[in-house]
Amino acid sequence: MSIEKYIIPNNTLDEKSKLLADKVISYILDPEQRETGLSFILNRLYNPKFSEILIQINPRLYTQFLESDDSSSLTTALYIVNALSKKAEYIILFLKYDKRILDSLKGLLNCENELIFKNCLIILDSFIETTKRADLAHQFIPILINDASVFPNNRQSIIAFMTKVLVSPESVSIYLDNDGLSMVKQSLENSQNEELLGAVEIILRIIKYKQDGKTLLFKEGFLKTLTDVIGRTDNQNTLERAINVASQLSSCEFFASSCIDCGLFEECLDLLEYPYVGKSTASTLMPSLLIIFRITQDRVGAKKCSSLKLATKLSKLLLSVKEFQEVMQAMLFGIITNLFSNDQARKEMILTKVDKVVLQINPIELQPKGKALWVVCVKTFNEMKKQTQEIEYTPIDIQRMAEYNSKKTKARQITEEFIQTETSYTNQMGICCRVVMKRLGNVLKENTSIVFGNIIDIEKYHHKFSNELEKCLSLCNEEKLEFITFSDILLKYFTPSMLDLYCQYANNVDIGMAKFNELSRTDVDVGCAVKELSSKGHYVPSFLIQPIQRIPRYVLLLESLLKCLPEYLDETKKIKTCLSKIRSIANEINENKRKFENKTAMDLWNKRIDLSDYPNPQRDYFAEMGQVLVSEKKNATVWTMVIFNDIAVLTRNTAKSTEKEKWKIKEVYTLCDWKVLEIINEKIQFFKPSTNTTIEITCNKLKDTEFLSEQLRKAINTAKQNKIKRTSITNS
Repeated sequence: MSIEKYIIPNNTLDEKSKLLADKVISYILDPEQRETGLSFILNRLYNPKFSEILIQINPRLYTQFLESDDSSSLTTALYIVNALSKKAEYIILFLKYDKRILDSLKGLLNCENELIFKNCLIILDSFIETTKRADLAHQFIPILINDASVFPNNRQSIIAFMTKVLVSPESVSIYLDNDGLSMVKQSLENSQNEELLGAVEIILRIIKYKQDGKTLLFKEGFLKTLTDVIGRTDNQNTLERAINVASQLSSCEFFASSCIDCGLFEECLDLLEYPYVGKSTASTLMPSLLIIFRITQDRVGAKKCSSLKLATKLSKLLLSVKEFQEVMQAMLFGIITNLFSNDQARKEMILTKVDKVVLQINPIELQPKGKALWVVCVKTFNEMKKQTQEIEYTPIDIQRMAEYNSKKTKARQITEEFIQTETSYTNQMGICCRVVMKRLGNVLKENTSIVFGNIIDIEKYHHKFSNELEKCLSLCNEEKLEFITFSDILLKYFTPSMLDLYCQYANNVDIGMAKFNELSRTDVDVGCAVKELSSKGHYVPSFLIQPIQRIPRYVLLLESLLKCLPEYLDETKKIKTCLSKIRSIANEINENKRKFENKTAMDLWNKRIDLSDYPNPQRDYFAEMGQVLVSEKKNATVWTMVIFNDIAVLTRNTAKSTEKEKWKIKEVYTLCDWKVLEIINEKIQFFKPSTNTTIEITCNKLKDTEFLSEQLRKAINTAKQNKIKRTSITNS
């Protein structure tokens, strides 16, 4: 394409602007001058006058380098496109004049480079926001689901993006067909705050746009997953959304028994408060009442959920029934009506004075549906009054009995969940070892151990652990013990042996996941085997992530269990010891993984760049950030900044995609000589007092700029502290 063809038709450039545009175009079209031309654009990205010129240049001038095998050109082009995509007029320009831009981004998302992935996702997000066309992203859904396991640190961004894309039956079908449920379940089980809220939103989209979405979610165990979210989240918005989703599953078969088994009933009981206190709000009370109503509609459910705590909560709510909407009144009296089917529940309602509160209600204050059910309650209570002798208990007695019974029930549920999930986990590991590894072993060959690590050893360990737990549960049930005592088994297995197994696995899992994704994409035989396994419901990334999730799960379950156990029990003291041990194991695994990753990064950068002019045997890796725009005087270029505990290095890969990596160093900064000043106009002011030199550093997102600033500050402080220590040692 000639220089003239890069100027868009019907442009309004004056002669001077046309000359400048021609200059930029000629630079970029000349391979020898390309870096100068791209740098020229970088320097003027935020210049309003230059923007008026750039908007009239065909974007293929620079977007073509998104497919370049030259790393420097690719990196710079990606930064330019990322920066420009924040403006709606450029998104329109890209889509009009570059028909390949979406394919270019798709190719980059497949390259398994976390930094490139992150920037591509930002660009895609801008495309969807500007065009309001979620269908543009349909082709990216399978890639992003896969990338959620490859780049777990970016899962929150992927989840947020998915909430913008999953807005039609077609998009949800694509999502589900590519094992999206595994991705969202991982987020629900292992995340907090925005990612957790986004994952709950995705569940709502599945219910809205998938015809049998509720049944699918229920069968896949999401009721239990949502219950865990409700129990652990501190975010009120997330809590309200999660319990709303759970209530929408109430039409599913076996909902009542599942609610009690998974602990949702107890969570709903805690939210039955009015006036509202704690986590209880208008948005949690209604779905909680609906869930309990559905449970009590089932005769077995009514029997299992009857408790003094439920009766006490109902009695308290009835005092304010006139303030409730008609549907809530109907739910409240409906629950009481349902409980009449169970003799124990009847006794508990009499004991907690539910009957007296009902009889004292003025029906004029009730809405029609509530009033109709109130009449049924009055009639039944009057009949019961003739048949039963009144037993007097003080409110304090009732409260104590209710709390004890509730905690006893919850403790049993948590312990049973611990054992059941251990059995399920062991079974999943067994399937992985005996089905998945057997099928993939023939095609992965020597890569099998890289992909799966020591997962066979983990399966053997947990097979024994699970068997002992199941025997313990059977024995406790036979002896009809109030509390299941299983702490001795936990102490037997929460040992250094478990720590060693999981440290080894945690250090390998990212490498294994990356190798699996690479081979499943590039090796035809591996790809066919993966598709065959997926068609049977065996998703390899899901198996690989499960061991990483198991140890934190132990911590959460034991923390919850301790809240329900009476202090006087010996089992309580032992469970405290178990919790201490498993927390220690979890912390050791995380610390070991951090050290391993830092060492791996240190080894990698020692191979990539030559730092022999800056010798330091105590050098440690600190952090890194790609796509960093460095501005000095009138020159701006894009680099990767690697931060160590004594120096920071600006470097980039200058090799073509067909060549081995070839990293070029631009600058090495001795951190003790530098300061990080405040961020001005989203740019870090990196200052060297001795020469009065200031370098401006920025990233495409303010959050990344703030992260880089924080890491530089920490590294500078570490460098200065180490220098003081060395000086002290030398002087002594």
